[in-house]
Amino acid sequence: MGIIISILKIVIIFGLIVGMHEGAHFFVAKKLHIYVREFAIGFGPKLFSKMKNGTTYSIRAIPFGGFNDLADDPNSERPETDIKDENTKYFRNARIRERFAIVIAGATINIIFAMVLYFSINLFYDNKSLVIDEVGEEYKAYGILLPGDEILKINGKKLHVRSDLDNYFFTHQVDEVKLTINRDGKEMDLEVPVSTTQGNGYTRYLLGISPTIVEKTIKNQCYHSFWGTINFVKKTFLGYAMLITGNMPLENVSGPVGIGETIVASRGIYEFFYYMSAISLSLGIVNLLPIPGLDGGKVLLLIIEFIRKKKINEDVEMMLTIVGMFFLLLIAFIVTNKDIMSHFIE
Repeated sequence: MGIIISILKIVIIFGLIVGMHEGAHFFVAKKLHIYVREFAIGFGPKLFSKMKNGTTYSIRAIPFGGFNDLADDPNSERPETDIKDENTKYFRNARIRERFAIVIAGATINIIFAMVLYFSINLFYDNKSLVIDEVGEEYKAYGILLPGDEILKINGKKLHVRSDLDNYFFTHQVDEVKLTINRDGKEMDLEVPVSTTQGNGYTRYLLGISPTIVEKTIKNQCYHSFWGTINFVKKTFLGYAMLITGNMPLENVSGPVGIGETIVASRGIYEFFYYMSAISLSLGIVNLLPIPGLDGGKVLLLIIEFIRKKKINEDVEMMLTIVGMFFLLLIAFIVTNKDIMSHFIE
């Protein structure tokens, strides 16, 4: 029974997120009268298919996501029985803004879905405040910060919610910070030393404080869910930026194996939906990277076409896509190999 539930978790998350991504491409293409040869749910052999208005709708054997087969050859013949809409055109012949809308639709819906889901689950979750409950004795801030202190600013930067503080230390490696706090109704500035811990291959900077929990009122929950969602998105973008610039080791990245294990290990509805929102946001961000083979690579080519006012040569585009896919497969292999080897190396 446990194995079945684990499989269902993985299928639901990947199936929904990738299916939603491809569904957004499909929806926008249809609205713009772009010819879609096939829209498939899943991969592998067809289990069921039906043609309607020139598009084959199919369900395939492997239930992970799906794909769109955008008709891209303006020289091929259209079967008369397939095309019902005289305004339908091929993707390559569509205007740049139409192709741009189709290309970014998948990543956009993934990011929006992640934000809505994360906001929703935090409406019912115990949100952490900026009011200190206690300070660990082993940390440098002990004795300087006191229970009941409310942190208002860090180095002059206003804090809205607890995750603002976490995000600051995620991107700033400092030995000391200037905190503006509210203590017994009075504002004061304190110079507070920062502690460090080691984990997951990098140094973590922190104050060592435990927060109080926010009172669950509609106003408080909406406020903290909104700012928490903003920080969730910002931290994810920052994480990928740090990975690209080399400020975060590749060891912190999980491939399909690592992600699958995380999903399986999730406990409760909150964790399950949290991982779903995190994976959806990551898929959206990764797909926007300007790498040929990804949606971001297509966006880059569209920008080049717009500047040149001339279409990219199909052979050149195909070669760039092949190189990009090879690079992506290489990264996937390295990360997956790391996930697998981590089970054999202590």
